Amino acid sequence: MERLSMDARKTARDEIDRNESAEIILHIPWDKGNCVLLAASPSGGRFDLSSKSWTGLNPDWQCATGRFAEGWTLEARIPFTELIGPGQVAATPQVEDVWRMQVYRKQSDPREVSQWLPTGSGAALKFSGRKDGPELPTFTAAFSSLSHGPSACNLTCRNTPAGAVARCAVIRAGTPMEQTEKSLPNGEGKAELPYRLIDAGEHRVRTQVITGKQVLFVAEARVSLTPVTESVKSLEKEVTEAKKSVADDRHPEFARIRKEGNSETNPPGLAPGEG
Repeated sequence: MERLSMDARKTARDEIDRNESAEIILHIPWDKGNCVLLAASPSGGRFDLSSKSWTGLNPDWQCATGRFAEGWTLEARIPFTELIGPGQVAATPQVEDVWRMQVYRKQSDPREVSQWLPTGSGAALKFSGRKDGPELPTFTAAFSSLSHGPSACNLTCRNTPAGAVARCAVIRAGTPMEQTEKSLPNGEGKAELPYRLIDAGEHRVRTQVITGKQVLFVAEARVSLTPVTESVKSLEKEVTEAKKSVADDRHPEFARIRKEGNSETNPPGLAPGEG
């Protein structure tokens, strides 16, 4: 441990020395082809990035490090709802869901990189449920719209325990703006949880299933809304361009259809309006 570089002691967010770090790579199941890298230094500094150009990616994950004679340890707590980009929805993994994960350890002296598995994409992590006992409750959530106006989260439930409650909240800047709550039927059933998105800006729409103090399920969407005036202007521009395109007959198909229509309406020898 005495050979750690001075940079390895940095703790400022996203300023760690990645030549002296442990890195976790998660392949995101709700965003095919994308993965998120979460790295930590021996001093507990954090670094994260996405393989896609997500704006504002700064997930709220925690790590704790420890040291011993031959090296150091890392523990991490990573809320999956922090790993969503704009317009995406994440939910608690259900039985039979599969994630992929790879882990790297980098060190500067001697300069070396080691990894958990030899394959680049890492291991398949399958959520198998309980080995014995009653089946786990399962839930699916579908947000009908993530744009301006009223909408709803449609929740489908199976093996729901007695006394479970579903809550849906619109969150802005970490503060719930509005929330709806419904009791869920024991066993199987469905619930519709209405919500509204009105103001422009960054929002989270979060649905939870809770029994007592235990959270059984979370589904969360990240929403970025433009001001309504900008949306209206954008629609008006599209309509204007569409009208101009039709008027100019820039597409040969428009000209052909219009020509055939005129021929049927005005047979040869008749002026427009006659016949």
